[in-house]
Amino acid sequence: MLAPMYLGYNRGMQAAGDTHLQTAHWQHDYLTADQTDFAPFITAYGAYSHGRYGTPPVLGQTYAESRALYGQSIVRPTWLLETNYWGSYGATRAQIRYFHWAAALSTIGGVTFGFNPLWFFATSADGTTRASGSGGITTAWIPSTTYNLNEYASKGGNWYRATTGGRSGSAGPSGTGSGIADGTVTWAYAGTGNWSSLLNEPGVLDFQQMGSILDGLPRHQLIPSGLGGLQTLVTAGTGTYATWSDHNFETGGMDWVTSAAAPDGTLLVAYVPDGHTGPLTVAMSALSGAVRARWYDPASGNYVDDSAGAGYPLSNAGTHAFTVLGVNSAGASDWALMLDIASIRDH
Repeated sequence: MLAPMYLGYNRGMQAAGDTHLQTAHWQHDYLTADQTDFAPFITAYGAYSHGRYGTPPVLGQTYAESRALYGQSIVRPTWLLETNYWGSYGATRAQIRYFHWAAALSTIGGVTFGFNPLWFFATSADGTTRASGSGGITTAWIPSTTYNLNEYASKGGNWYRATTGGRSGSAGPSGTGSGIADGTVTWAYAGTGNWSSLLNEPGVLDFQQMGSILDGLPRHQLIPSGLGGLQTLVTAGTGTYATWSDHNFETGGMDWVTSAAAPDGTLLVAYVPDGHTGPLTVAMSALSGAVRARWYDPASGNYVDDSAGAGYPLSNAGTHAFTVLGVNSAGASDWALMLDIASIRDH
């Protein structure tokens, strides 16, 4: 009975003149318009990819479903509603960056960040007291329990993040250092107090870094590669595209380069994930003038000129092969290639 009731709310608000974007959050890896009763009244698409636990855990890539939503025949604003949270399914810091950057360049509308302790809304120092509606799941440390890489647990008023996954011992972590042994888990102290003490954790800061750089660009003008009438931007060295179909998990394709460009040719952004190897070849004809090439470190927020391309200017004719830089400031190999022409005119 809930579906007709919510559909009634939806139609009633629109009939009363409400113009807010309205979307639906179904089961992960389903498209927003799959519920046909709701489809005519949905005014925005929300992507929802997801991981699942296993040995090893299956991680939920974001770009395939995001691109499928962007490319729907009925065009709607599109953004990522939910994906692997920072601190879940054993995802590395670089993988979490990839999920968000890939979605941002595939949906264009934006990305929602998920963070396990924040989702649980633990309001007590030991994680046992939770906000209303949080389902009774505790974030408090538990003995003889398997913890995945980057998973959080609270004990004695402190938060700890697993820097090596494993099975906890009988005493648990304590103190405020790093390399804290607990059974086969290794912990690092992350903060003291409730979840708000964790807002300077690495995955959180990476997301803030992404928002800062993308919000400073004309991101709303971008179009994903090969969609919306835009040409294919990366013509070689793209990696392997994920396998996905509606209502099925995205699998594989953790090395695929996600890219988008402004239709006026002033900006092209390509995100190269940590799992990618080798150079990538870009269709320079997607740019409308002499091009500056820079690499953006998604962990530090710093730019590095593309020395192999002599920085700038590069021709916007034909194609150009870019050699990805080595490790970034976080010790991973993911970078964002930024090609623009505005700065050439200002130089």
